[in-house]
Amino acid sequence: MKINIYTIPECTFCAKLKGLLDDDNIEYDDFNIYEEENEVMFEKLTDLSGCDSVPMITVGKHLLAPDVNFTSIDQAVELIKHIME
Repeated sequence: MKINIYTIPECTFCAKLKGLLDDDNIEYDDFNIYEEENEVMFEKLTDLSGCDSVPMITVGKHLLAPDVNFTSIDQAVELIKHIME
């Protein structure tokens, strides 16, 4: 199942998420929302979730947004693992 993470370079939460996924050998694609080609998709995800924070995560067809679906990075990782089961 494909995992996409929408991040910004200075986000410590984004860095922690990527580090935990790397530790668990979970592959993902990282999209910097400051890059023009990623802005449109992030805006679509923002409209869907009602949240404009990062890290925004898609796992297959599932959308995980901060403060909507998870309140900590550890919880986000657990949700990702659960969806992938």
